[in-house]
Amino acid sequence: MSQRMLYQTEETRRHILEMAEQLFLENGFFDTQMKDVAEAVGMSRNTLYRYYRDKVDLGFAILEQILSYVIEDFRLALASSRGRPFTDHREQLTWVLQELLVRQQHESALRFIAEFDAFFSGPRIPENFRDMQNLSAWAPIISEFSAIVRAGIREGSIRDDVNPEVLLQVVLTSTKVMQQEVLLRKAAHGPDAAQLLPLMLTLLMDGLKPQD
Repeated sequence: MSQRMLYQTEETRRHILEMAEQLFLENGFFDTQMKDVAEAVGMSRNTLYRYYRDKVDLGFAILEQILSYVIEDFRLALASSRGRPFTDHREQLTWVLQELLVRQQHESALRFIAEFDAFFSGPRIPENFRDMQNLSAWAPIISEFSAIVRAGIREGSIRDDVNPEVLLQVVLTSTKVMQQEVLLRKAAHGPDAAQLLPLMLTLLMDGLKPQD
């Protein structure tokens, strides 16, 4: 009996995450309340709170699940890039970013991350926000990106007048911010929205070239 109850509990938890993610994407993280999630799942708010203590807790549970998919995408793209005949490491870095950020394999997942980031800003950032993000999961990915940048600096395809870690942070953050802007406000940018990310990435990669 206890094993059956455990299965039912995990099944309900997955259903909560699925419905909550859908609501957050449709209505926005800010405008979706726990009562909305409870109603969509078909349970009382008191029952929902037994699974997740508040919207922040629920949001992080979805984020952790989504980031596992995104991290796997990064891992696969980096692995695929290793066997390709690139001219240099700057070209390799460009190819990986195009694979991940421009082609947008998991658009719904990326839209959730954009909604999540937009909500957790200013006074809504929890004190332990950084710890709650489990940044250690990104460590191997960032390490490999860093190795590409450093190899590019050594061979002369990437500028050496900026700290490599700072340079990588600027590249990844800039691309992510632009990607989120396009995903959340695609209609506002009109028919040229699809061209914004490739153009931005081209200009960003040009900025990595050694300066005369």
